[in-house]
Amino acid sequence: MKRIVIVFVALLMPAVLFGQNKQRFWAGAELSGSYGVADVNNPVDDDLDDSYNPSTIDVNALGGIYLFKRLSLGVGTGISYFNAPDMVYCPVFGDLRFFFRKMDVKPLNYYMYGRAGVPILLSRSGKGSIAEAGFGSLFSMNGRPFQVSLGYSYNQFKYTSQGHHLSPERHSVTLKFGIMF
Repeated sequence: MKRIVIVFVALLMPAVLFGQNKQRFWAGAELSGSYGVADVNNPVDDDLDDSYNPSTIDVNALGGIYLFKRLSLGVGTGISYFNAPDMVYCPVFGDLRFFFRKMDVKPLNYYMYGRAGVPILLSRSGKGSIAEAGFGSLFSMNGRPFQVSLGYSYNQFKYTSQGHHLSPERHSVTLKFGIMF
């Protein structure tokens, strides 16, 4: 994992220096919600009825740089709440976006990968990974760029609870709303 972070930083630093000269930086905030379509290896499921569904709420802040006119690379962090098992994490992730056309409404693809990060307000110790991919649109309203996107999210956690080592996996459909600065 340390090698991945070092390589990522080594690639991002020249891009940041280039972006400072060309005014290609961007920053944004996103609010997203996920609806679980599968929850694998979660012992909490055994105690719940059929109406149970794992969901997630995320608030993220991210920033990046346009490497080319249609390709951007960024990093972000935020707060993620998972309802089963009750966990609040501070994820750290990389963000890659590809914009299809240069027009008022820009279709886009995005890819995220990161670590679930530090558990917050949690009596458990744990770690995990996050992967997400999706498509959406970036459009402007009153001169301010907004983003709406739909995607697939995969989360895996490894944590210890009451002396048991658990490793649930979650597959979700994600809806995101964001504002760019």
